[in-house]
Amino acid sequence: MGFFEELEDFLSARLDDYLAKNPELAQQVLAEQIQEHLTDTNTQIQGLQTEQTRLETEILQLAEDIKRWHQRVELARQAGEHDLAGRAQEREEQLLRNGSQLWGQMTGVKTRLAQSEMLREQLQAKLQELSQSVSRPEPSATSPPPLDDLDETFEQWEMNQELERLKRNL
Repeated sequence: MGFFEELEDFLSARLDDYLAKNPELAQQVLAEQIQEHLTDTNTQIQGLQTEQTRLETEILQLAEDIKRWHQRVELARQAGEHDLAGRAQEREEQLLRNGSQLWGQMTGVKTRLAQSEMLREQLQAKLQELSQSVSRPEPSATSPPPLDDLDETFEQWEMNQELERLKRNL
């Protein structure tokens, strides 16, 4: 189960009750968690973009090497140097295999980058939703009965346990 699924479960199970009692604190804790995850996601995106640029540069250099070795194969064949042409062709084929591997790596990086960017958008939407919920007026329903100290302490402990569990799963 991913971060958002756990966050949704947590929010649906506990948020309404907790917000009724401590709306500012609950909003702050959730916003801080989401902001921390957003910061981590942005860092991951920057790393993936750097990796993508590195791989693209490496692939372009490799393409130049392949082109050079292909020309060498042709020159050696034209000169009748079949042994040299064969060895040059082996080098060209090795470079092509390396290029294929790099291309696969770049495809994986692009996929992870797209997923991270989608996660960033979801986190930003959650922050926006959270900030909008603070501005909504509370319904004028009857308030729940007041809690005694033990109930408050126990509910705070439960909330802390749930938050710790969510942090561990990040």
